[in-house]
Amino acid sequence: LDSGCGRCAEPARVDSMAKGPRHIFCTGQPGCGKTTLVRRCAELLAAEGLQVRGFVTDEVLDPTTGRRVGFDVVALGGESGPRRGILARKDPAAGGTRDVRRKTGSYFVDVASFEAVALPLLEPS
Repeated sequence: LDSGCGRCAEPARVDSMAKGPRHIFCTGQPGCGKTTLVRRCAELLAAEGLQVRGFVTDEVLDPTTGRRVGFDVVALGGESGPRRGILARKDPAAGGTRDVRRKTGSYFVDVASFEAVALPLLEPS
């Protein structure tokens, strides 16, 4: 992956990535394109016949105000388990967050929902 400028692996490098499992974590400032980059790379790698498994987080916006109210966890690849779940909400009642004891910043984290989507994707296949 090219660091920071939004390009995925060159096709010639895809063959070297197929030799074994690789774990890629993408971090950066909000709005810099992390999710877009990961989704595009996953599409390109899957098109080359490589197994892609993991997850991204999508922000959840209030439809009336356009303000961020939380995040969902979304599966990439994998065959079983839920494809999308609640990661966090500012108002736990609004999103159905069950465990209001887990909080990071202004968000209540739904650990059970996150684990139901993410953990199966991290298990060896």
